[in-house]
Amino acid sequence: MEQLAADYLADQSPGAAITFMEDSYLGKATRPRGVAGLLRQSWGNSSHLWMWDYKSLAKELKDVGFQGVRRAEFGDSGDTMFDAVEDERRWHKCLGMECWRP
Repeated sequence: MEQLAADYLADQSPGAAITFMEDSYLGKATRPRGVAGLLRQSWGNSSHLWMWDYKSLAKELKDVGFQGVRRAEFGDSGDTMFDAVEDERRWHKCLGMECWRP
């Protein structure tokens, strides 16, 4: 959320709000039509239910008992198993977090 908001505020173009809505998946360009479309909307799992920034997610994680909460960056986990599957493309404009639960 933090990155999307910063990008929106920095973009002075007339399409800034449209880009924000598309990138955040908060807006819908079309309304579902027909029974199949309504079922997909009702039972699908393709919309954001909540948006987080670092501060709010760190607070929630700490409140439920996680420790060592920190902002993570691509390639900094130190866990070879994680390094084996990490993909830099998935970090583009995304928030990475690391923590553990005792």
